[in-house]
Amino acid sequence: MMISDNGISEEGAKAFAEALKLNSALTSVNIVSCYISEKGGKAFAEALRVNSRLTSPDVSGNGIRKEGVEAIAEALKIDSTLTSLNIGNNSISKDGAKAIGEALTINSALTSLDMGYSSISEEDAKSPCRRIKNEFNVNKSRY
Repeated sequence: MMISDNGISEEGAKAFAEALKLNSALTSVNIVSCYISEKGGKAFAEALRVNSRLTSPDVSGNGIRKEGVEAIAEALKIDSTLTSLNIGNNSISKDGAKAIGEALTINSALTSLDMGYSSISEEDAKSPCRRIKNEFNVNKSRY
């Protein structure tokens, strides 16, 4: 489902997140540049905790900041169906990147993560990259 560039804002994001909680069909949603901001990001994270069908959501370019990204990271810790996640072009911050990195030490289903254009430094990117490096080393040793 694609609802990009529609300006649904926080309230629309909350309503959409409620619908995602009940969804049993959609595997992909594209909610790019819809101005969902912090509260919408938190609502989306709550939907991720409940939805067991979604595999590839894109919530890039929505003004999701630290608390929203941290909520998404918490959802990743218990999610086992997401294989791809795009949270790029949001204000992820150092703490958000760290939270995502911690979630990746637990979540083994996610194979694609986009955090591009997210105001994180090279140092901030190290936490998510550690998990990726460790996974590569584990997989490399299997062959």
